[in-house]
Amino acid sequence: MSQQEHVAVKGSDVEIIEFQLFHRTSGGGRNPVHYGIDVSHVREIIKVPETTQYPNSHPSVLGIFNLREHIIPLVDLASWLRAETNAPLSEKRVIVTQFGEHFHGFLVDSVNRIYQIENTKMESCRDFQQHNERDCVQSVVRMDGRLILMLDFRAIIGSIESGLEVHEPAALGA
Repeated sequence: MSQQEHVAVKGSDVEIIEFQLFHRTSGGGRNPVHYGIDVSHVREIIKVPETTQYPNSHPSVLGIFNLREHIIPLVDLASWLRAETNAPLSEKRVIVTQFGEHFHGFLVDSVNRIYQIENTKMESCRDFQQHNERDCVQSVVRMDGRLILMLDFRAIIGSIESGLEVHEPAALGA
């Protein structure tokens, strides 16, 4: 199955949320890079919540927060992508995702809008991927003269969870 077919069934429409990270340029300016996520995995978009530090977590995890009875890790997506951004925290947003019963928050610089696109507009990027641990682009969408990189959030979450050092409490009397 190709990456295009993995995102949605051929010929069908998919809704995506476009968001941005403003990558820092060598001159100190801001270069917007456009990313996308399938709407079906987005629970909600919120302002940046207060977080509690979580010991021994992945370096990209800023902490955890409570949202509607769920304890959710907050992932700095720019940090995970190894991109320096310079947007003020007050302007950033958190995309809360849900995959099965698992929730994660992803810190992004801005959220633009939702698009409904034909699956055929999602182009494979296998020809130029570098195939390393941070390859997380599933496909690319051409939209109004720009490219939107569709990220594989399951792969990002998997790499973060495999890097977490979770310690089980010692059994009583052991």
